[in-house]
Amino acid sequence: MMDIYGFMNKYLMENNYYDLNISLKKELIESGLKKYTIDKINEQSGRIVFDVNTDVSFEELFNMLGNLISKENHFYTIRHYTHLILNIAGNLQNYSITWISDVNNPVTEPIIKFNEFGLWNELETDPNPDQVQTFNFVYDTFKNNFMVKQKDSAYILKQSNNN
Repeated sequence: MMDIYGFMNKYLMENNYYDLNISLKKELIESGLKKYTIDKINEQSGRIVFDVNTDVSFEELFNMLGNLISKENHFYTIRHYTHLILNIAGNLQNYSITWISDVNNPVTEPIIKFNEFGLWNELETDPNPDQVQTFNFVYDTFKNNFMVKQKDSAYILKQSNNN
């Protein structure tokens, strides 16, 4: 799934990404991810399961794709979704985001850190994280907490057991 980067770059450019405000950029990113995910579900299934006009949400489609791909292959496939969102978010804020996995000090759930200036600067996960769970957490943060006004400029987000 390394083709997600080229697919999304092309999709965003064709849809005037740089001319949009942050809210519309996020919507365009989601529509591109939805289209890409539909293509991958259809490819994995060997038949047309969904078309681009489906009412199924991107999040539901992504979880379906995660179920279609064996867990052993998630590192080679699903993690590219997470890297894509981290790259996009880093570009939007002009500050790169580091994905940390410390084998000597592993965390039990993903953690996202924003610095004192409100910039997303870190994603910390277990060295062998559940890639679907990690992406869902990262994407939810991107969609709902990234580049939105916050009461506090520095805070940490942790995944709850409800996700």
